[in-house]
Amino acid sequence: MDPQSYLKFLVWNPRSINNKCADTMCLLEDNTVDVAFISETWLTDHANSITADIKSYGYTILHEHRSDAKGGGAGLLFKSSLQFNPVNLKVNGIKTFEYSTASLTCSVDMKILCIAIYRTGPITKKFFEELDVLLGVATLKSDYMLVGGDFNIHVESVNSFSSELEQLTASYGLHQIIHQPTHASGGTIDLLFDNSNILDPSSIKVDSQCALSDHYPILCSTKNILVNLKKPKVISVRDLNTIDKDLLSSNILEVVSSFELHDQFHDSCLDFFKKLHDTLDHHAPLVQKTISVAAHAPWFDSEYKSQRKLRRKAEKYKNKSLHHKIMFEEIRAETTIMANLKKKQYYSSLLERNKGNIKAIYNVVNRELDRKQDHILPEAQDIGLLSKKFNEYFNEKIENIRATLPSISSSCCVES
Repeated sequence: MDPQSYLKFLVWNPRSINNKCADTMCLLEDNTVDVAFISETWLTDHANSITADIKSYGYTILHEHRSDAKGGGAGLLFKSSLQFNPVNLKVNGIKTFEYSTASLTCSVDMKILCIAIYRTGPITKKFFEELDVLLGVATLKSDYMLVGGDFNIHVESVNSFSSELEQLTASYGLHQIIHQPTHASGGTIDLLFDNSNILDPSSIKVDSQCALSDHYPILCSTKNILVNLKKPKVISVRDLNTIDKDLLSSNILEVVSSFELHDQFHDSCLDFFKKLHDTLDHHAPLVQKTISVAAHAPWFDSEYKSQRKLRRKAEKYKNKSLHHKIMFEEIRAETTIMANLKKKQYYSSLLERNKGNIKAIYNVVNRELDRKQDHILPEAQDIGLLSKKFNEYFNEKIENIRATLPSISSSCCVES
């Protein structure tokens, strides 16, 4: 895939994406957002139907959630075409805020460390101490760092808390670039810090027209930078469903009946399997297929696309009058209902087509619940040594099985 020339970021507190996932993803898609810093995700599991829904839009979420309480949470959403990895800063014991960290690889020379933060509750000295520790560790990970989220600290006016936050972040080269109100009450509490001047201040847009939350979405782009995307995965496949099974069976029998042995057994095996392979290639040749990230959810059709355009148009005029506001709310509700209906119809059809195929049905359910089977290997410093131990284990197992088998007398093999 061709590289991009910039990145677009979103900083937002939606006050839960559980009940507005479709609206949130529409916001990202409508504004072509590459990376989103999300506060208050309200997710309760690492993977569930919400994270699966996010993936269906071509995004991946990395997040930290509260396992013992409702609300809260901090997450990062990346376009799946980007090269990113979660980062464990190994900073334990953080109690005054929640955070999620990932590294975004733009090129060989540029990796951006992204940190999403959510802080709530009273502002204490402990918060600044813990933030100091976190930033101290994070600074060592990358030359480029962006920190964004709902800090719940008013920086629109000078006060002791805003001054301490500014001094602390400035000591790590971080500069706060949001200066407009980000909350319906008028405060600037959702912030974005940049330590390397890669963001373009003129691109900042605070969407005060968005009615999905009392926090306003903040949009911002980088200056021109090279952003290499993931290479599409190329696989080789055969169309086995269209094979004439009777003809294939006949051709295989011809290969077997006409096959001539070579002097060496090894050569005979290679030749025999080559002839079988050639026969299969004749009936179902290998075809290369490129697997790329879907631009939209699989149920995204022209009707839903038109409805979204209608919703965006209504949103522009919602503050013009009470009538326009009511109209927008109705259209937005219709858009969400349509998204849920399209999704329901798509998966109902998918399950119906795979009726009787238990494996396919399980795959659909697991995908919808974002379940992924982890392949866990024992911990090892040396992968080569680990594979050697596996080999020794199975060799010993085979020898033990052989030792338990009764011996066969040579006389049993003599023809009578």
